[in-house]
Parts: sequence; C-alpha cells; structure tokens
Amino acid sequence: MANTAIWLLILAYVLIGTLLVVACIRSKLSTPIKVSLIVLTTSFYFVVYLTTPRILGWPVVRDALPNQFKLVSSVIYEPNNAQGNRGAIYVWAIDAQRAWKRTATPRSYALPYEKELHQKLAEAQNKIKKGLGQLGEVTNLETGKMSTEVGAAQTRDESIAINFYDLPDPSIPEK
Repeated sequence: MANTAIWLLILAYVLIGTLLVVACIRSKLSTPIKVSLIVLTTSFYFVVYLTTPRILGWPVVRDALPNQFKLVSSVIYEPNNAQGNRGAIYVWAIDAQRAWKRTATPRSYALPYEKELHQKLAEAQNKIKKGLGQLGEVTNLETGKMSTEVGAAQTRDESIAINFYDLPDPSIPEK
C-alpha cells in the first residue's frame, strides 16, 4: 500500500512536470527561466522518493546506528541460503544522548546479519524481558574503541561490533 502511494505521488510529479514543459513551450519566458523551472520540478521527484520512507515511519536503513544507544527491541532474520536471503537484524533504539528525555522517540535501524551480533542481541533481549535496560555501544572492530565513523558501517554492509551493558537503576528522588 505504501509503495503504491509513493509511486502515485511520483506519477503526480511527472504529470506536473509534463504540464510545466508544455506551458514552458507555449510561454514567452526566457530560456534560462524555463530550464531552471524544469530542473527544479524534476529534482522534487528525487526529494520525494528519498524522504517519503522517513515520513511514513519505515525502518531507517540509510542512517547510522548511534555510537551509544538504549536498546528498545530487536528483530532478527537469519540467513537462508536456499532462498538467497542474506539475513538482517533490525534494532529499535534511542540515541543515548536523548534517551533520558521524555520526548525521545525510538528509531529503527537495519544491520547486516552476523552470528555474534545475533547472540549478543538475543542475550540483551532476555535481559530487557527481565526488566534490565540495555545500553548498546558501537565499537571499532580493530581497536575495540568507539569511533564516530563506525556507526556508518551498516550502510556499507560491513560488520560492526556492538557491546551491551546493563543500565543502572534510575534513582528515585525522595519526597
């Protein structure tokens, strides 16, 4: 349904672009203005195509997982060679810098399947079910240290290392 909506929206832009071309052919505007109008309208096709998935709430495949995040949940699809499926891991997380605010919203991140990450996430999910919050940390595979560039590894289908730690109990202020 959502794919159909995107294609109908793109088709609407194509129709508007076609009408703009016809109007430009008949008008007495200067050539640079006509060309810039057509290029501007055409660029909106790509803007709509690239931004609509975020608006609709689809998993954000292109964004990097934050280096520190609060794990909310995860879904793991194991690889299936018979069907040609490479597998995937979807993580629902909140950026650690925003996790303590009441307005922080979880985001969905897609990662390539890795057996080690599968095991770590399964263990973290079990702890979450027991009421222990989990803090995830993306680390560099070579050095074991956090890096601002490592979070983008999932966009290149490279492996990333994530470690999980128990969140401390929130201290409740006395009345």
